[in-house]
Parts: sequence; C-alpha cells; structure tokens
Amino acid sequence: MSNQKLSLLLICALLFLPNNLSAHTLENVSSIGAVLHINPDDNPVVRQPATLVFSMSDQENLFNAKQCACTLSIKRGEDDLGSLDVSAISLDKLELVYTFPEVGLYTLTLNGIPKDGAIFEPFNLDFDLQVERTEAAVGTDFKTFLLTHGLHIILFGGAFAVVFAIHLRDLYRKRKQSKL
Repeated sequence: MSNQKLSLLLICALLFLPNNLSAHTLENVSSIGAVLHINPDDNPVVRQPATLVFSMSDQENLFNAKQCACTLSIKRGEDDLGSLDVSAISLDKLELVYTFPEVGLYTLTLNGIPKDGAIFEPFNLDFDLQVERTEAAVGTDFKTFLLTHGLHIILFGGAFAVVFAIHLRDLYRKRKQSKL
C-alpha cells in the first residue's frame, strides 16, 4: 500500500475517533497518584456490586500498597455513606467491592497512612464519580455502543472501503499494464 493511501487511512481514522477514549480517572497529590478503574466497564450499575481498583503510582518509589492503612470514604452530595477498608492486591494496586445505592454524583476519597515502618507520605485522593446505570440499562450496552459510535463505525468503514477500492483499482491497472 502506498504512503499516500496509508496517510489517507490514518487521517480518516484520527478524524473520526471518539473524543472520550479513556474512562479512567487519574488523581494525584504531591508524589502519590492513582488511577481509578471500575468493573463493570468503568461504569457502575446501581444496586449491583462494583469492583473499584486503584492503580497507584509514586514518583519517589516509596509506596507499597501492602504497607498502607488505606480506606475509602464515600459521599453522595452531603450524605456520608461511610468509610471502608481497601485491600492491597499487589504492591501498587488497591481493591474494594462496593454497591452504589442509587443514581447520583459520588465523591470517593482514598486515604492512605503508612504502616509497618513504611515511609511514603500520607495522602487523600478525591475522585468524583457519576453513577447513572440502572439494572434496566445493563442489557442495552450494545445498543448504547451503536448509538454512541455508529457514526464513527460508518465513517471509518467508508474510508476503509474507499482506500480498499483505490488499492484494487491500482492492482487492476498494474495487471492490465503487465499484459501489454
């Protein structure tokens, strides 16, 4: 495939990519930061257990999740829903299973205090999370995907078809010239 065709395909792909490629939330304070991953699909379902995984990072390489007395405080608006212990699943990952009781905006505060002689800085990381999915919406994931990305699929597919047609035309011309 010629560079011109490859460039056209790449430009079309970049133009029509959705602008919200990442559903993960990154928060940091001083040298410690975390990315929040949520199962299922980084989009929790009301009244169903969601697994919250915090992938931790530390610029000074002092953080060890197994030496952290970590808790997660959960608020919905002004309502304090409690504070729960967070488990270390590796040296840099923390995990908690939580069921969000209703639709709304939640503030999750991850608190970390060193234990067992650990020397990282204590931290508080705040994450805002909008919980919108209800049980009724769980079965419509594919429909939602098509509604959200249908135009991207059509445009990218059309661009691919055009580039493929140009490639076939060039092959046909080369064969025709080689027969002469």
